[in-house]
Amino acid sequence: MKTKYHLEVYEPEDIRTVAFSVESETPFGAIAVGDLLWHGSLLQSARLEVTKIEHLFWEGGGLNTHKICIQTKATKL
Repeated sequence: MKTKYHLEVYEPEDIRTVAFSVESETPFGAIAVGDLLWHGSLLQSARLEVTKIEHLFWEGGGLNTHKICIQTKATKL
């Protein structure tokens, strides 16, 4: 069965607002608490530090889905 992958990164200290998300047909590389994230859509004056990671899995529509939800805090450059 085919698998779809989602990565969802939330705004700093806000678990309701998505800063950015990405979908892929291949798995994402490992991400750990304490890692620093940078994305072109974010302000140039800050980067995001990973504070919590949740993995969600479900089946439906003939495929498996793996969604990684990343909570963050702002870290100055």
